[in-house]
Amino acid sequence: MDTSLAPVIDKWVQEGNQLKELEIQRIIRHLRSHKRYSQALQVSEWMRDSDLHFRVCDRAVLLDLIRRVRGREAEESYFKSFSYFNSLK
Repeated sequence: MDTSLAPVIDKWVQEGNQLKELEIQRIIRHLRSHKRYSQALQVSEWMRDSDLHFRVCDRAVLLDLIRRVRGREAEESYFKSFSYFNSLK
Protein backbone atom coordinates (compact mmCIF):
# COMPACT_ATOMS: atom_id res chain seq x y z
CA MET A 1 0.00 0.00 0.00
CA ASP A 2 1.39 3.38 -1.03
CA THR A 3 0.04 6.01 1.38
CA SER A 4 0.37 9.64 0.35
CA LEU A 5 3.09 11.53 2.19
CA ALA A 6 1.66 15.01 1.54
CA PRO A 7 -0.86 14.92 4.44
CA VAL A 8 1.86 13.67 6.77
CA ILE A 9 4.20 16.52 5.77
CA ASP A 10 1.37 19.06 5.99
CA LYS A 11 0.46 17.90 9.50
CA TRP A 12 4.09 18.06 10.60
CA VAL A 13 4.38 21.65 9.33
CA GLN A 14 1.02 22.62 10.90
CA GLU A 15 2.37 21.41 14.24
CA GLY A 16 4.91 24.24 14.05
CA ASN A 17 7.84 22.41 12.51
CA GLN A 18 9.75 24.09 9.71
CA LEU A 19 11.04 22.56 6.51
CA LYS A 20 13.66 24.22 4.40
CA GLU A 21 14.42 23.54 0.75
CA LEU A 22 17.70 21.80 1.57
CA GLU A 23 15.99 19.42 3.99
CA ILE A 24 13.34 18.47 1.42
CA GLN A 25 16.01 18.00 -1.26
CA ARG A 26 17.97 15.76 1.12
CA ILE A 27 14.87 13.65 1.80
CA ILE A 28 14.16 13.31 -1.93
CA ARG A 29 17.80 12.37 -2.61
CA HIS A 30 17.68 9.74 0.17
CA LEU A 31 14.45 8.21 -1.15
CA ARG A 32 15.81 8.13 -4.72
CA SER A 33 19.05 6.47 -3.59
CA HIS A 34 16.94 3.70 -2.02
CA LYS A 35 14.79 3.39 -5.19
CA ARG A 36 11.69 4.65 -3.40
CA TYR A 37 10.70 6.67 -6.43
CA SER A 38 6.98 6.88 -5.71
CA GLN A 39 7.59 8.37 -2.27
CA ALA A 40 10.27 10.70 -3.64
CA LEU A 41 7.77 11.86 -6.27
CA GLN A 42 5.19 12.60 -3.59
CA VAL A 43 7.68 14.70 -1.62
CA SER A 44 8.86 16.48 -4.77
CA GLU A 45 5.27 17.30 -5.77
CA TRP A 46 4.60 18.55 -2.24
CA MET A 47 7.63 20.83 -2.51
CA ARG A 48 6.44 22.13 -5.90
CA ASP A 49 2.98 22.88 -4.50
CA SER A 50 4.26 24.47 -1.28
CA ASP A 51 5.54 27.97 -0.63
CA LEU A 52 9.13 26.74 -0.85
CA HIS A 53 11.38 27.89 -3.68
CA PHE A 54 11.23 25.30 -6.48
CA ARG A 55 14.40 25.64 -8.55
CA VAL A 56 15.18 24.41 -12.05
CA CYS A 57 17.17 21.48 -10.65
CA ASP A 58 14.18 20.54 -8.46
CA ARG A 59 12.01 20.53 -11.60
CA ALA A 60 14.54 18.27 -13.35
CA VAL A 61 14.38 15.81 -10.45
CA LEU A 62 10.58 15.94 -10.57
CA LEU A 63 10.62 15.17 -14.30
CA ASP A 64 12.86 12.16 -13.72
CA LEU A 65 10.60 10.89 -10.94
CA ILE A 66 7.47 11.34 -13.07
CA ARG A 67 9.11 9.27 -15.82
CA ARG A 68 10.14 6.52 -13.39
CA VAL A 69 6.77 6.30 -11.65
CA ARG A 70 4.21 7.29 -14.31
CA GLY A 71 6.05 6.73 -17.57
CA ARG A 72 7.44 8.68 -20.51
CA GLU A 73 4.08 10.05 -21.70
CA ALA A 74 3.34 11.59 -18.30
CA GLU A 75 6.83 13.09 -18.24
CA GLU A 76 6.36 14.65 -21.69
CA SER A 77 2.92 15.96 -20.74
CA TYR A 78 4.31 17.61 -17.61
CA PHE A 79 7.25 19.07 -19.56
CA LYS A 80 4.89 20.58 -22.14
CA SER A 81 2.92 22.25 -19.35
CA PHE A 82 5.87 24.51 -18.47
CA SER A 83 4.95 28.08 -19.30
CA TYR A 84 8.42 28.91 -20.64
CA PHE A 85 8.28 25.88 -22.96
CA ASN A 86 4.97 27.04 -24.39
CA SER A 87 6.39 30.52 -25.00
CA LEU A 88 9.05 29.01 -27.31
CA LYS A 89 6.44 27.88 -29.84
